[in-house]
Amino acid sequence: MPRPWITCHVLDTITGRPAEGITVTLRLLSPAQSKDSYFFALTNADGRVTDWTPRKSGEELPDLVDNIKSGDEETSVWSLVFEVEEYFGKGKCFYPEVEIKFSAKKTEEHYHVPLLLGPWGGYEGVETRGSSEGWKQVAERRSTFTPEIRILRWTRNGVRFWLVPSDPSSQSS
Repeated sequence: MPRPWITCHVLDTITGRPAEGITVTLRLLSPAQSKDSYFFALTNADGRVTDWTPRKSGEELPDLVDNIKSGDEETSVWSLVFEVEEYFGKGKCFYPEVEIKFSAKKTEEHYHVPLLLGPWGGYEGVETRGSSEGWKQVAERRSTFTPEIRILRWTRNGVRFWLVPSDPSSQSS
């Protein structure tokens, strides 16, 4: 079975292990093909989603992606929702769900969305596979949010925090 256009990987930062059994919903936001373009999955033992189940029978993700790639729009907007509270337990995490929205260029071969997850915080990112132009655009997008900065990490009561300065001039050497 070929790899889907969109995959994800969830790691639990508290245990240092893959987050198995998280319900993930993938939805196309734009261009609107159908209000019911939802796909579901559970993260596997490795914390990965490599196969999506459609909400409606007969609607497969590869067909939807083919329609998008053959359409006039250069980019599509997607949403991934991770049901975090189901994983950590009711009332045992700050975010009951984590939603990651991202734009996908139709020229890319693959999008992979990693999520580092803890009950009180997390980190997400998007990686693309395809043209070198795609990598350049991802680097430019990332530098918009975190321009060549150092990420400081520390632990407090078993919870990992990330400090990411938004202004490069505020960094110390």
